[in-house]
Amino acid sequence: MGSLRRVVWLALAVGGLCLGCGGRDVDYGTREISVNGLAEVEVVPDRVTLGLGVDTLDKDPVKSQADNDRSVKAVLAVVKALGVADEDVQTGYVSLARRERETEEGLLVFEGYQASTTLIVRLLDLSKYNALISGAVKAGAGRVQGLSFECSQEAGKRREARLLAIRAAKQKAQELAAELGQKIGRPLSIDQRDEEPYETSYATGGLFGDESYDEEGTTMAPGRQIIRSGVSVTFELLD
Repeated sequence: MGSLRRVVWLALAVGGLCLGCGGRDVDYGTREISVNGLAEVEVVPDRVTLGLGVDTLDKDPVKSQADNDRSVKAVLAVVKALGVADEDVQTGYVSLARRERETEEGLLVFEGYQASTTLIVRLLDLSKYNALISGAVKAGAGRVQGLSFECSQEAGKRREARLLAIRAAKQKAQELAAELGQKIGRPLSIDQRDEEPYETSYATGGLFGDESYDEEGTTMAPGRQIIRSGVSVTFELLD
């Protein structure tokens, strides 16, 4: 009987503790709302980086290389005459290799030694593009490759895109919270990411002929680039 009485008193004590808890507010921790914001800013490129290739062929490797060096110097003279700074010109590729061609019978025929040099030129004034290509071709360049456009205002436009992205995230969070009768509080975390602008890039080989090249007919369209920025923000959610 004594044991039964102790069990009853223990049950009542536990029940009393639970009833005492029922009258308190339960803290479920900080309530949060997480949203993403994305922004795009269009820019018009005003600079271009491209490769100017010079290829020479001769059965004497020394002469092939000498011919190549002479043409490269002539191309560099054209580049410098257009006001391109030394730091905006770089030798990107150099090679001297035996060249062979395969006949219909499957035989390899020696054609000579091909010397190749590619100059990487960063042109800060797009209005000089036609003059650069025309002069380079006449000086001995036979390839134009790897055009890559950029905008001198890219850094400022990236900042603009980031601000637009964070504003978009904040507005989205406010609208979602308001629809549920809530408000947003302080930001708890921010994750930001930038994307590289879309670049036009292509390569061509042996594009120009000495006689058929028409300087007036050359065109270059930089188009537009899209700079994207995205953010993920977590806000405190308030009543």
